[in-house]
Amino acid sequence: MASCQIQDFRAKLKQWCETSVIAYVEKQELHDMLFHQVFHQSGNIHENRALQQLQKILMGDRE
Repeated sequence: MASCQIQDFRAKLKQWCETSVIAYVEKQELHDMLFHQVFHQSGNIHENRALQQLQKILMGDRE
């Protein structure tokens, strides 16, 4: 995302989505082995992190 223009939120969102999917696919087997059983029992911090990252992109890096 660092290569995206500061105000190009569409490019940032596209890059974030692509990077997230690629990372998940590359590590899916390990991810499922580690988290599948406890996924529904936890507070799901991974989903919260993803939502926080998306919110930051959509808000234009403003907090």
